[in-house]
Amino acid sequence: MEARKMPALYQKTDGKWYCTLWGRLRYLGKDLEVARKKLKGFLEGKEERQVETVGKFAEAYLASLMNDQSRDTIRTKGVTYRSFREFVGERTRIGGITAETIERYKLWGSLEKRLTRR
Repeated sequence: MEARKMPALYQKTDGKWYCTLWGRLRYLGKDLEVARKKLKGFLEGKEERQVETVGKFAEAYLASLMNDQSRDTIRTKGVTYRSFREFVGERTRIGGITAETIERYKLWGSLEKRLTRR
């Protein structure tokens, strides 16, 4: 098994510490020791913010796109997520969504499109 390479920490001119992890820039703090602990937490899976409901997931995902995607793309994805939230419910737990739920949503979505075209 190959050993994982530790991502490099670097300090920007603002004095804050960052690293690039899984293709994303991660802010780690102003203090080097705190930054090292936070990086270790990310690598161990402890620092990821947990989102438990569909509504919170959609909010977090769309917010994460702000600097990476165009406004039109975000708007389009927002419409899709709103539709899915309406179908399953805002407070539905992510762990409660199954492949069957997604298949029912696809059928519901295609039916809804057909009905609105008439």
